[in-house]
Amino acid sequence: MSLHDRLESLEWISDAEFEAYGMNTAGITEDPRGHN
Repeated sequence: MSLHDRLESLEWISDAEFEAYGMNTAGITEDPRGHN
């Protein structure tokens, strides 16, 4: 089960998983094609 699925199902995730998810999504939402 992916982190996204776990968040959607409101299943508790560890701080480490949350940080990894946050950093991952930050890299995705900050689209380099749009900024560079």
